[in-house]
Amino acid sequence: LIYPNRVSYYDDWRDAFEQHPGYECTVRNIMTLTPDQLRQEIDGFDAVILLHSCNSDTLDYFAPLAPVLAERRRAKVATFVGNEFNFPYVSTAERVRLFATARCDIVATQLLQEAGDHLYAASGARIVSMPHALNPVVFTPGPEMRERDIGVRGYKYPPYLGDDDRNTMMRFFTENGARLGLSIDVGEDKRLDRADWARFLQTSYGTITTETGSWYISPNDELIDRIYAYLKSKRSGIVISNESPLRRAARHLPSPIKAVLWRLLQKGPIGFEVLDDYNTSFEELNEVFFKHEPRAPAYGKAISSRHFDAIGAGTCQI
Repeated sequence: LIYPNRVSYYDDWRDAFEQHPGYECTVRNIMTLTPDQLRQEIDGFDAVILLHSCNSDTLDYFAPLAPVLAERRRAKVATFVGNEFNFPYVSTAERVRLFATARCDIVATQLLQEAGDHLYAASGARIVSMPHALNPVVFTPGPEMRERDIGVRGYKYPPYLGDDDRNTMMRFFTENGARLGLSIDVGEDKRLDRADWARFLQTSYGTITTETGSWYISPNDELIDRIYAYLKSKRSGIVISNESPLRRAARHLPSPIKAVLWRLLQKGPIGFEVLDDYNTSFEELNEVFFKHEPRAPAYGKAISSRHFDAIGAGTCQI
């Protein structure tokens, strides 16, 4: 799925396949690939690789292609998984069902093996733990003297994740940086493209890089469905649904325009439910839901691309 975004590891994986001397690759964007086009092409390939972006924040484009993938005669199909936690806007159960519909041969998870088995066993595929790695071409060591002590770019974790560690750390350094004599640049809504992200790390002595994932991963959506119903019951005023055609159209907009809309929807008279979720605190959801729920039987967190990016830039990780 190729659309205007600022998630560097999408580019890293695509580049890794395209530049590998052992592969001859053709890239297709499932945002514009029709089922008929896929049907005509698929048997000309030995393998089909679905990258993380194909299912990370929407299944809208993967869903119509899954039955066509199942019709293939020769190609093996491997799918990576993005955003491997339960959240209201991509059903984990539906994602796994689509993996099964497409007859995926391999599901590559960034989680530990036992967590991947826990989430994706019903897909019928072989589950392979495949964490991120270092891109040594883009993420190279920065200069000895740098512009800031701590630099962070990334969205605030939503309260329904069931984990507030990263937000707590970002809040601590934002509030205490000056007192500690540190120069801090923390931007929760200032995502960078890959080149700018690499430069930002290379000019920062340190960055905050907590594990990705959640304590409450589940192959079904029962808990997150209850949480979403609770969040929805609290909405007021005009709030755009994530299922709105406007949301689908916005995916095609250039990143700078999307960033402006994001800020307007945060503070304007019209809201967006993905942003409205942040009006409920983690503490509230923890009290109502998480403190009464057992944690998943498998460890649901993982090393993320941000850890490797910082390693490459020679940037201290907090």
